[in-house]
Amino acid sequence: MDIIYNDLMIYPKAFGLLLVSIVVIGWVFYFVYKLKSKNVKLVNSYYRFYIVYSVFVFLWILSNLYFHTELLTFYSEAVAKDVAILANVFALFAVVFACLFSCELKQGYFHIKVPSYIYVVIALLSSCGLILNVIPNLTILEVKVFSVSNFVINFGEYTSLFFLFAFLIIVITFINIISLRLNVRSQLGKTKAYYMIFGIVIFMLSNIVIHGVVALFFSNFSFTWAPPILSVSEMIFTGYALMTSRFYSVRYMMHLMTTIVTTSIIYIVPLIAVNIFIGPSYSFIYSYIPIVGLTWRWVFLFVKKWVTRVIYHADVHPIERLNSYIDDFKRDPLDAIHKISRMLDVPDDQMKIIKNDAELEFYRHYFSQSSDVLILDEVQEKLEFAKRGLKTLSELHERMNQSDAALIIPIFDSHNAISHLFVSTHKSSGRLFSNEEVKTLQRIIHEAQFYINSHVKVQKYSALAYSIAHEVRNPLSQVQSHLDLLKLYVLQNMDTQTILHGFDKASDAIQRGNQLIDIILREIGDSSLQASVSTLHTDQLIRQSVEQFGFDDESYRQRIHIAADDGFPLKVNETLFNFVIFNLLRNALYYFSSYAESQVEIRTESGQKSNCIIFRDTGPGIPDDVRTRIFEEFYSYDKPNGSGLGLSYCQRVMRAFGGSIQCNSEYGKFTEFRLHFPKVSPTASELSVLTDQITVSEPEMAPEAEMQPVSPDHLILVVDDMISQRVLLVTYLKQLGYRVIEAGNGREALVLFQSHPVELVIMDVQMPVMNGFDATREMKALRASVPVIAFSGESGKRETALIKEIMDDQLSKPFHRSELQSVLAHWLSPGSRSLNTNEPLIAEEAI
Repeated sequence: MDIIYNDLMIYPKAFGLLLVSIVVIGWVFYFVYKLKSKNVKLVNSYYRFYIVYSVFVFLWILSNLYFHTELLTFYSEAVAKDVAILANVFALFAVVFACLFSCELKQGYFHIKVPSYIYVVIALLSSCGLILNVIPNLTILEVKVFSVSNFVINFGEYTSLFFLFAFLIIVITFINIISLRLNVRSQLGKTKAYYMIFGIVIFMLSNIVIHGVVALFFSNFSFTWAPPILSVSEMIFTGYALMTSRFYSVRYMMHLMTTIVTTSIIYIVPLIAVNIFIGPSYSFIYSYIPIVGLTWRWVFLFVKKWVTRVIYHADVHPIERLNSYIDDFKRDPLDAIHKISRMLDVPDDQMKIIKNDAELEFYRHYFSQSSDVLILDEVQEKLEFAKRGLKTLSELHERMNQSDAALIIPIFDSHNAISHLFVSTHKSSGRLFSNEEVKTLQRIIHEAQFYINSHVKVQKYSALAYSIAHEVRNPLSQVQSHLDLLKLYVLQNMDTQTILHGFDKASDAIQRGNQLIDIILREIGDSSLQASVSTLHTDQLIRQSVEQFGFDDESYRQRIHIAADDGFPLKVNETLFNFVIFNLLRNALYYFSSYAESQVEIRTESGQKSNCIIFRDTGPGIPDDVRTRIFEEFYSYDKPNGSGLGLSYCQRVMRAFGGSIQCNSEYGKFTEFRLHFPKVSPTASELSVLTDQITVSEPEMAPEAEMQPVSPDHLILVVDDMISQRVLLVTYLKQLGYRVIEAGNGREALVLFQSHPVELVIMDVQMPVMNGFDATREMKALRASVPVIAFSGESGKRETALIKEIMDDQLSKPFHRSELQSVLAHWLSPGSRSLNTNEPLIAEEAI
């Protein structure tokens, strides 16, 4: 301990050089390790020159270290002369390989050709410099040693020429790096060049001033240790520029280094003062160590505060200020993002959170391999120098360029799936996002993910509240209109058939409203798009959807043209399919009044791998920049009161069907949506049903009054706590000729089920005493062969899953008589039962 302390105080230059040499060789090994981990072949790469250059810098530092240790006085002056010559040679080769590295970097990394004569000049200068040192007494005549670090070198007459050769090589290196700065277009490439220039400037100035002026002309060698120590700057700055694509800002590094150095000086000065005025004192050191441990944090923060004021002209460090915006995300994420964009010099509204399913799907592959941020300049750099994966990088670069996205950070939901993207364009100044800014943004977004997702849900629910008012008002107004007509029919003593037709129309309107409410409740309940499907024909589906749609002006119906006679079967959920058609119709009809000649054509197209429904309107069309965004949530075009949820939901529905939706448009001429569906191979029983659908597609062609039960001997148990619902259902069943018994809750139903030969149960789900699920479980335990049909309007995730798991089918509330007839025909026809095995479910797609 005594020896180390004494040596440290007596030979500080030696310890400084030794420390720097350790840093240099450590950096070389780390640099090689990182290149190996990236599978870089060092032998054929331009990195080999940088590594050799770094090794010679290491040797140059060690040769200079000799003059500041006791070895200088231990060995003869002749040895000191040889070491000085070696130092010259090591320095020369370090300069030469740095120059070769700059040439190869310029040619291999940035693809800027280096003239052949440059290599010839470098070879001549280095050869001449080596010869001047190999031939005795040309550069160094002798070294006079007085003590450690106290010596004089008598230079030969060719020393100035040697320094000139080395200086010219350094100038060539500097010119190469400057040309990189001038020829590279990317901001990232320019930043890398700046770092290299900065390192070379420090190296050149230190050598010129210390070796070229002070030592050569004034014979003062007391500072010869400085250039070797400062040489590490060129090596580290150049290596840093090669190793990374994200740089800390200059002010950030100045702030950090100034704070650390100032804090260190505050604690080192007392040690030096004690050593000078009192002498080495271990008791002082032992008592000083705990003082440093207890006070360094307070001193560091105090120094940091004042350094922040000097460098940033602010009381708070920008990064600390940026971090403080996490709390703003709790109140209003949009306001927090606006503050961040202003602070980072990003144009207004160009830093945002997006959820575009197409964008998410495109970037999901990248983020599945790495959750790191995507930066356009880094992608461009990888694209320029990558040998593999060029297609993927090219697509990534093109997509980011098209959307003007300079930076993309993924936002994950509670299931660790990408829910949104945080996207920012370039800074107004054109500067890169610094490494400290990127890291802070990543940390902020990670911590604010919950608040962002919650805000988006609240925003969605607000839009849904608007949708409820907008969508439900239409069928309600139709119900009111039909009721007014019915009142008029009664007063005018119209025939029964006309009045019944009016009732049917009112019932249709209620059914449409119920479908919309069911879809909305699915969303509010955070339910997935999971619903039972059936095989239906496009002809029936499309005509039925158009027939059920509530036109504000009945004359508009004449401008809808359907060409689906040669359609195809689909496996879809009818309610969700209707929503898609309704939404497309509503968007097209929005312009019918202002575009009097606008028409809608709906036709089908069969393909080898998939089938397609084409929905085309000859309205105003959609601009290209808008067309790429129309499936984004909350994005609405040319509709001041639009919720922006319609088409995004249509896209989700189509994906749940196993298909897709695409939009083609020519602005000013037409808009065309193509709904792609997977091909369906229906079973024999489904073909029979499809044949009936195609043959009898209009409801009027098969009046409900003519429908007959499968057998009048079937006994059906109806269970519902709502008397009105139960009475209506029992009435319909009796009209159809079935025998019916009824119960008000699950417990009563079980008693009747055990005492009667029940062949089918229609069961409400939510009831007092015993709910429908528990009652069904007990019935299945008694007689599993009896089908139980859920009679419910529930659309929650849990209820839907339980209905699928426990019951055999579902009759929704409210219902049409035809729907009741269809369910009975399916479950009471001989050989038609498939207990507790519903049709395949639509693929789940989480919100």
